[in-house]
Amino acid sequence: MKCLCCNAIAYAPYLICMHCVKVLRDKLNLTAELATDLQITVTRQDKRPDDNQGGGAPTGEKPLVFNAEASEVAWIMTHTLEYWTFRAAMNPTEMRQLLTADDALRARWLSRSVLLIARLEDADDAYDELVTLTELTLRAVDIHTRRYLGPCMAMYPDDGGFCTRDLYATGDQVTVTCPACTALTDVDTRRRTNQQRMRAVLYTAAQLEAALGELYGIKVRATRIRVWASRDPSLIRGQNRRGDNVFRLGDILDKYLAHSIERSTAA
Repeated sequence: MKCLCCNAIAYAPYLICMHCVKVLRDKLNLTAELATDLQITVTRQDKRPDDNQGGGAPTGEKPLVFNAEASEVAWIMTHTLEYWTFRAAMNPTEMRQLLTADDALRARWLSRSVLLIARLEDADDAYDELVTLTELTLRAVDIHTRRYLGPCMAMYPDDGGFCTRDLYATGDQVTVTCPACTALTDVDTRRRTNQQRMRAVLYTAAQLEAALGELYGIKVRATRIRVWASRDPSLIRGQNRRGDNVFRLGDILDKYLAHSIERSTAA
């Protein structure tokens, strides 16, 4: 049978392939690691403009008692993990214990029980929601000093497989040690390689907003990308399974550079 996520071969009783199982397990492990960081981020004060409802001179910005974006992601995390824990749990006692646990524990349990998820008739929905949860959490957590390098991809000598643990560089690190397999990765070499490879990758507008900032330090809002596509439909390279338009990163990067040149020339 075909994997519900990527159309590779999946073997009964599982409805998604072993590659997608491994990706999902790694993402859930990362979600578990980030759960505590997310709660810390929630408690950090955000700011909103002073509406000056009390009269007098405006005072600029007022702190909120929590970070609004992180709070929303925390709500999504709790309810997403609760739902798929409920779907995958094998007995009522185990389910009750997990539903009263914290998000980190639920994510770790799901990572260990990913083969139970792979049996579900909507395993592809579980995959999409749980992988998206990891991406949302990464964006919400205060990781401005961390740079995403992509999966490790070091080869395991015993079975010829590859390590898919996500790597991050902090500060001015020259090399990064994979926490899963201990392989060393050169930061600058990996980032240059990523930039070349990523030009051909297809993303939604929202994913491109994050990818361009992470890889190139360029800020392009998803709404701007959609406006460009409405004016130049050739930028649209198809749709994903959810029906969202997808774009080639290299096309949008070139469009951004051309747009910047036009603006500077006009000025």
